[in-house]
Amino acid sequence: MRTTQTFMISFFIRKKKNKPEDALLYARISVNGIYIEMSLKRSLEVSRWNQSACKLNGSSMESQQLNKKIDDTKALLYKAYDSLQKEDQVITASAVKSRYLGIDKKHYTLTQLLDYHSTKMKGILKYGTLKNYTTKETYLKNYLSTWPYRKICFQLYEYSSIWKRDDDLFWCEFLFSWSSQLCLIGFCCHYS
Repeated sequence: MRTTQTFMISFFIRKKKNKPEDALLYARISVNGIYIEMSLKRSLEVSRWNQSACKLNGSSMESQQLNKKIDDTKALLYKAYDSLQKEDQVITASAVKSRYLGIDKKHYTLTQLLDYHSTKMKGILKYGTLKNYTTKETYLKNYLSTWPYRKICFQLYEYSSIWKRDDDLFWCEFLFSWSSQLCLIGFCCHYS
């Protein structure tokens, strides 16, 4: 299969203004000649950077860790590009960056999940069952509002298709099978 798009990832450094011997590491994502840059939030010595290899010179632990970070970032950026291709999305440098950072997917909280469940079940469940679910929902919301950190991320990527399902019995089973575990932790769910 022939492609008409060009995709390139490169890494470079920018010297710090207040410390010219130190630099910050950046990645440049280029699609069809249009690029976007992002910081990898890593600092390094300018003298140890090899621009032609896009790596840090030396075999110290710091060099190995930074080179591994570069390799991992490159692999994840290629994975983001491939996933956009498989989904038949318009591929731009900013789309690849967004997919890499995970900001192209909508994030839902537990409260939103509970509210969605309540609206879907209102006309389906009998009064007694709905009352029990509402009570359990109230307990969960009260518990989560008293949680010291207000939220701890617990990512349920394996349930990424949950928002696409319209099977109401599935909703009942899914939401309240997790209720005993949800009482132990506060979390925000990531769904695609």
